[in-house]
Amino acid sequence: MRTFLLFLLICAESFAQAPSTDLQGSVQQDHLVASIVTRLQISREVAWTKFQNHLPVADLAREAAILTALKSEGRKIGLTEDQVSALFVPQIAASRRAQEELIAGWRFGSPRPTTPPKDLQREIRPLVTKISMELLQEWKDLPPQSLSTTFRRDAEKRIVAKGFSPDVARIAASPLGKG
Repeated sequence: MRTFLLFLLICAESFAQAPSTDLQGSVQQDHLVASIVTRLQISREVAWTKFQNHLPVADLAREAAILTALKSEGRKIGLTEDQVSALFVPQIAASRRAQEELIAGWRFGSPRPTTPPKDLQREIRPLVTKISMELLQEWKDLPPQSLSTTFRRDAEKRIVAKGFSPDVARIAASPLGKG
């Protein structure tokens, strides 16, 4: 009887611990994907402003400066430059791809936004910086064992469900798991 009770106690303890770890990883994964989506949604504003002002989508100097600043901020919270690059190089590429797709669509007759474009410097870039800082912290807090093919595929589906192309979703979700 005593052995049986000990067995039940061990099983109960194991059962009680497993869901909390999984749930914590899942909540952190949800937050990270939501932030990736938010950053991509801001890319829509960037695209509209660039389209209206006849600006090029690619701005390699700006992208390099963003990545350098993010690496510096990442170091402050304990991330390596490689860890920051692993997340943000794809995010920058996905944003660029989303902008290219939107602008191409507008050029060929897709419905255009009816709102006036926002100011890149004063309105849009502060939002990109804010969400990027949140992404840095979420990336740091994500347990490494959370990265998986399943997580990446789920993130891709969630990004597509928010109106982004499978190509944009694939690029943005690429750091989240192999495949």
